[in-house]
Amino acid sequence: MRLLDAVVVMNIHRSVYTTILQSVLKWGTMGQVARQAAIDPAILSRFQRPDVMPPSLSVAKAVAKALPLSAAQRVDFLEHVALGYKEHQAIWSSVVEDRDWLRQYALGELLRLHELAAYANAPQQTRTFYTHLLQLGQVLVQAFHQAEMSLAAVEAHILLQDALGVLNRPGEALYHAKMAEEVLARVTDTDSELVFYRVLPGDQMGIERLTEQRISFEDVEVNAIRSEAVSHNLMGLYTEAERISDRALRTIAVKRNPASWLPHLLRDKLSAMSRSKTVSIYDLEQVVQQGYRVQEVQNDPVGLLTMHNALTRGYIMRQQFKQAERLLESEVKRVSMTQNLGQLPQAMLLSRFALLYRAQHNEKAWVHYLTQALSLAHESRLLRLLDQLSKEHGSHPAYADIYRQVVGEDME
Repeated sequence: MRLLDAVVVMNIHRSVYTTILQSVLKWGTMGQVARQAAIDPAILSRFQRPDVMPPSLSVAKAVAKALPLSAAQRVDFLEHVALGYKEHQAIWSSVVEDRDWLRQYALGELLRLHELAAYANAPQQTRTFYTHLLQLGQVLVQAFHQAEMSLAAVEAHILLQDALGVLNRPGEALYHAKMAEEVLARVTDTDSELVFYRVLPGDQMGIERLTEQRISFEDVEVNAIRSEAVSHNLMGLYTEAERISDRALRTIAVKRNPASWLPHLLRDKLSAMSRSKTVSIYDLEQVVQQGYRVQEVQNDPVGLLTMHNALTRGYIMRQQFKQAERLLESEVKRVSMTQNLGQLPQAMLLSRFALLYRAQHNEKAWVHYLTQALSLAHESRLLRLLDQLSKEHGSHPAYADIYRQVVGEDME
């Protein structure tokens, strides 16, 4: 069985025992049920988190004994916890034992999952791929560290940072970003991936491979710095995010290959700048113009949308509504002509229209676009966008009711 297949089976077992738990939790909040059963609420929470390994059977037995489960429910609950835990242990064992697979294919599997999650068109696919990425990533990053595969570990940390950011867990996302930078700072020539650093004089092939290795290292380095900038943006620390983005822009990798990196780094910087009231529209537009001069930006529809999204926010914050409306309308036309963009770009556009019409006090249009944005974000489990919408519109008297109608629960 392929490793990803084992993750799927583990998730099936998880879905069974979490459903049994939910049948009990429906009678009250998790905290209320935990207090009544004298269980730490954190334990119940861990049972339902997709990125946490299935609990051991001893923990499950204690929980099953404390909760008001029927005899049949208790048997099913313990059986599927045990099978889920067994699958997780099997995944770990196979990763540790199959070093050839770990070195040749493991990182590629994570990268493929990340691509599938980022560009999934169906909400259920988005949830499934991000769940698989988190679960497999947590296992593989430990295996990479154990095997002294530093560059692979760093890339796994970066992928986990991105997934956790999308799922609106910026604190854990920042942890993985900082871990990526810390691992890179400790790299030595004893790491198994860096054997090409030891090259004998006159070994032309070795020199070429050494050059490739250094380029790979520099690319991973800038990506690690960028992941920290993104995490600070998510936490609302925009000045710090802009500072870190500038640090990434000064790296060797960007100087060597600006076309590959400038599109991403300029978007990150623009996202931080657009939220700062001390930055002028002129400065924002200058960053956008700098992006336009990079051909890769023009060829990246999602990148362009992200950059224009930040500029639109800047216009709205400064009450330049005509410019914001023109830019949004052009984006709608461009997105409608582009296939396979996934759910996030569409939700981003809807959220910008909602922000614009709220700023203009157009209540009817605001409700229309906000409802659509919330609905798409909720269906696709775009938790970061849901949180952003709540921050941008939560102070409006009608927002709580709209949120409840669309999401089906009160805001946290």
